[in-house]
Amino acid sequence: MGVSVKLRDNHALGWLSIRHLANRINDFVSDYHGRRITGPLLEEAKRQSC
Repeated sequence: MGVSVKLRDNHALGWLSIRHLANRINDFVSDYHGRRITGPLLEEAKRQSC
């Protein structure tokens, strides 16, 4: 196996890992979007944490 083939394969594996991570992040955001704390709830949490 030549060096260029190894580099190509490693490059492809790197992009595959990045795509997998991006998909996991997108799933996390969509799964937990309804649990976001914003507005008055966020302000109350900030106030109580000080």
